[in-house]
Amino acid sequence: MYTLIQERGGVYAASRREPVIGVTGLGYVGLAYAVALSLHGFRVLGVDVNEKRVEGVRRGLVIGFGREALLKAIRSNSLEASKL
Repeated sequence: MYTLIQERGGVYAASRREPVIGVTGLGYVGLAYAVALSLHGFRVLGVDVNEKRVEGVRRGLVIGFGREALLKAIRSNSLEASKL
């Protein structure tokens, strides 16, 4: 069974219902929280206004941050980054 989720750009179908933690701002503090929560089993959606920062997080290319932890969170699909 699919659940419909309505967003500004349209309606999307989600295959499972589970809580999602939102983190606003993917700077040093926000990204650290997002990665830590995702590595502890939570699904996390991080948003930021800086498109370059969001792309860097999606690719795992953040300077000054533990790349292994970030890549592990991204590969497990528990961390997503989006532009606000």
